[in-house]
Amino acid sequence: MGAFGDILRSRRQEMGCTLEQIEEETKIRRYYLKALEEERFEVLPARVYAIGFVRRYARFLELNEEEVVEWFKAIVDEPEPPVEEEIVEDREPRFSLKIPLKNIIIGLLFLFLAVWAGKALVGFMTAHVEEGRNAPQVTDNAQPRSEPSTSVKPKVPVEPQTPDEPSVPEPETQKPVEPAQPEKPPAVQPPSTPEPEAPTSTEPVTVRLRATERAWVTINVDGEHAYSGIMEPNEETEVRGGKVKVKSGNAGGIALVVDGKNIGPMGESGQVVEKTFGADS
Repeated sequence: MGAFGDILRSRRQEMGCTLEQIEEETKIRRYYLKALEEERFEVLPARVYAIGFVRRYARFLELNEEEVVEWFKAIVDEPEPPVEEEIVEDREPRFSLKIPLKNIIIGLLFLFLAVWAGKALVGFMTAHVEEGRNAPQVTDNAQPRSEPSTSVKPKVPVEPQTPDEPSVPEPETQKPVEPAQPEKPPAVQPPSTPEPEAPTSTEPVTVRLRATERAWVTINVDGEHAYSGIMEPNEETEVRGGKVKVKSGNAGGIALVVDGKNIGPMGESGQVVEKTFGADS
């Protein structure tokens, strides 16, 4: 194991943090954190992600992240081999006019077959045209014309037609029109009275932290970061706000007093615990 991994591991041990605590705080998998400390860089993901892991880990350990990143790059980066320039010689293209004898024979054979097929096709078409000319023509026999008949049909006397009497249309009976009934006005509903909203509690809460053991602590007040660091024994800090969130990596070493009421330790020693006070916790 080299000096790079030794510094990361020794700094983590000085802060009293475990890989599990750092994994939860930095969102870096414990497997990759351990690989950085053991300098097993071949198991890390792509280079850009690995550099991001190193930067976040160094920031958590309160180290100079730029120096740590440059050190990591110097370890993993290998010098690129020099690129040899290809020397291109200017050569004039040479064209060969030699044709293989095999290609000449195949070409002549193809030409012979094409000429023979052309002659056969011309002879076939000529013979077909001569047969059409020598075929006898068939004429239609003239049919005798039919003479018009001279028989006269007797005339039939036509009886005079009597005009039909015009039909008189019957008068239509109109139905009485019923008067339209007036529409009923829509019923008016009384306006609904809005229900009063329940009042929300906006009173601030005061939280005082006192360290009995060495422990790292993160405090957020009303959604904003207020404190983050390592508290030494007998060290105290106090915050006030509508909603206070406290997180510690050593819950047994942090005692809480909320609005003057002694809550006691956040949890067991070495346990990671997060508590929220105020705003209807």
